[in-house]
Amino acid sequence: MGRRNQYHHYTLNGKPLGKSDREKDLGILVNDKLTWSSQCQAAAAKANRIMGLFTSCSFEEISDDAFLKLKHLEYLFIENNNIKQISGNALRGLRSLIHLSLANNHLESLPSGLFRTLTAIKHIDLRGNPLHCDCQIKWLVQWAHGAGKNVAMWPPLPCEEPAKVKGKGLHELNEGDFYCVSSS
Repeated sequence: MGRRNQYHHYTLNGKPLGKSDREKDLGILVNDKLTWSSQCQAAAAKANRIMGLFTSCSFEEISDDAFLKLKHLEYLFIENNNIKQISGNALRGLRSLIHLSLANNHLESLPSGLFRTLTAIKHIDLRGNPLHCDCQIKWLVQWAHGAGKNVAMWPPLPCEEPAKVKGKGLHELNEGDFYCVSSS
């Protein structure tokens, strides 16, 4: 039993859950008969409140206020979908979010200020997305060097486009790598 049991595979709604190097103590007390109790039901309810798991769901976009009523959510995994677009206010209301994973989608860019309301965020996983490190993503470089400097983003996100920064990690870029003309 437990995470060190190499023979047990956990599932959610019949789909296997991936492995994680992070864990959260839900305060589950197990008796010697390993029976399901009201205490376990309460712990399961707590787990559902703090973790959101949306993997392989074929989402293509995330709209404004998609998670607005989930203010206590701490972990959000939106992985292995077909997400190409996220609205600028999609993450609004996630005040308690510590970990966000948008890994293995089809994101080429992220809307300016997407993470501004994530005041508790500690980890952002954007691996497996073909990021275009152009003027539309300049805000993310600024955020990563400023307000988000204590947020771990992994892996060191490689840029797919344009050619002059292809293969460079997002963390290696600075404002001077962008030539953006504003229409004012």
